[in-house]
Amino acid sequence: MTSRRLQKFFRFNRSERWGLLFLISLLFGFYGLASYFPSRPLPPAPGNKIAENSLNPTRAGGNAANIPLTLSRFDPNRTHAADWIVMGLPARTARTIENYLSKGGRFRKKEDLKKIWGLRLTDYERLAPFIQLETSPAHQEYQQTRNNQLPKTGSSNPFGSKAEKRPILDLNRSDSAAWESLPGIGPGYARRIIRYRERLGGFISPDQVGETYQFPDSVFQRIRPWLKDDAVGSVHQLDLNTVSIDTLGRHPYCGFAKARVIVRYREQHGSFKSFDELLNIQVLDSQWIARIRPYLNIK
Repeated sequence: MTSRRLQKFFRFNRSERWGLLFLISLLFGFYGLASYFPSRPLPPAPGNKIAENSLNPTRAGGNAANIPLTLSRFDPNRTHAADWIVMGLPARTARTIENYLSKGGRFRKKEDLKKIWGLRLTDYERLAPFIQLETSPAHQEYQQTRNNQLPKTGSSNPFGSKAEKRPILDLNRSDSAAWESLPGIGPGYARRIIRYRERLGGFISPDQVGETYQFPDSVFQRIRPWLKDDAVGSVHQLDLNTVSIDTLGRHPYCGFAKARVIVRYREQHGSFKSFDELLNIQVLDSQWIARIRPYLNIK
């Protein structure tokens, strides 16, 4: 008896079923429509002036550019990623600037900031009036040295007479302090040059210094007159008949693809008798062999 009453209570006729279906559809429609309208931010807590001015820039004397309240004069060479973010730059751009500085880069004039990859022109124009570069005594000395080395009109030496007084650097024996004595070379560039020299096994030509990763050609051309043309000291050579894929593949002139082909050819045909046998490998050409030849030997 009770079950019949319950069935009668929960039984819907045709019109009631359509009405219930319409109500459910209406509820889902309102839920989906609400997602298209952004929620209004909560009002800032009393006394939070930064939040208040970010919501209403005109109260802080702002304009259409919406200059943050915390913006003031700053030195980009001493500004950290968190500070760039506070000043309105995207986190990715802030990390790019910090990586540039950590690798020895330096802003010498405010326009240098525009060279940062990913920095929008509107952000630069907003920040430029507040950039104040500090000139340290070391930087003043660098500028004075650079001025003394500028080319002189009518001089047979394109780098001026002062260039002749600077000591010539030994490519394979100079330490980081010696490299830093050259114009435009800081600790970051000096570390990169020495690291690349170690990966190569030594320099055999000054032009190889210009191959250093992220080393500007303008800086290389400036220091080129003070690099010895005849590299002193033998370079480290790899035995073509015993070298492993991992060791050969890490050489800057080879790579792992060529290293695998060379080692597999050696395993199939036996030890190399001469470097001419490398020409039997289709992926290698005479130009590449001539380039890496000083760093290989056959025993």
